[in-house]
Amino acid sequence: MSTINEYLHHQVDLISNGVRTGTAVVAAGVATGTVVYFLSILVGSWN
Repeated sequence: MSTINEYLHHQVDLISNGVRTGTAVVAAGVATGTVVYFLSILVGSWN
């Protein structure tokens, strides 16, 4: 019984770590996209 509980706890840890990583990746992607978007507007306004 203890091995099953340990396995489940391990899976929960992996999932929560994966969610955190995914959220960080998405946030970084959105931030990068926003910066690129504003830079393109600035460059466009110069021309």
